[in-house]
Parts: sequence; structure tokens; C-alpha cells
Amino acid sequence: AFLEDDLLDDLSNSVLDLIEQGELDEAERRCEELRQRFPQVHDWMERRAAVHQARGQWTQAAALYRQAADFVEASEDGDPELVADLRQQAKLVERQSSIENSSQTASERAQRHVTTAK
Repeated sequence: AFLEDDLLDDLSNSVLDLIEQGELDEAERRCEELRQRFPQVHDWMERRAAVHQARGQWTQAAALYRQAADFVEASEDGDPELVADLRQQAKLVERQSSIENSSQTASERAQRHVTTAK
């Protein structure tokens, strides 16, 4: 069991390292490996959400954070603190999405204004 736990930790942490290094495709491959080897653990969902977040794919990231929270909540040793953290992360990502969307809209309006002013 210790070897399995070590492998889970190493694999899960390697995704975070790859995200930090900007190796998002490899990070996503490791998430898939996590899902295949440890489907009974929420790590793969949380890590895949982080990959989507790094790519600016806010909707997918938020959905995966919520999925991970639901998964943990439904497990027999569901940690309420972890569930709350995952739900909070989903909300933060959704907020980031709305901030980015509104700034893009403002930028597009400014761009249109510049174009028509010429």
C-alpha cells in the first residue's frame, strides 16, 4: 500500500510540476494516467482541472473542480474541508472566467471604437 501511495503522490505532484513548467500536454497525459491507475481517488479530476485552468479553459476547470468535490463528498471518508476547498476553487475559476470575458468584451468594444474612428 505504501508503494501505491508513493506512486499516487509522485504522479499527482508531477502534474503540478509540469503545469509550472508550461508542459500542459504532458500534464494532461499524467492526469489520464492518474485516472487509469487510481480511479478511486479524486486527484486526477483536481489535477485535470488545474491543467484546464492553466490553459484559461475556465468552464471545464470549474466543472472538474465541482466533479471532484462531489466525488469526495460521496466517498465514505469524504473530507468536508476538502469538499469546501474544491467548491471554493470552482467559484474562483468561474469568477476568473467572468472577469476575463468582461475584459475581452471591453477590449473588443475599444477595438471597434478605434477601427470606426479612423
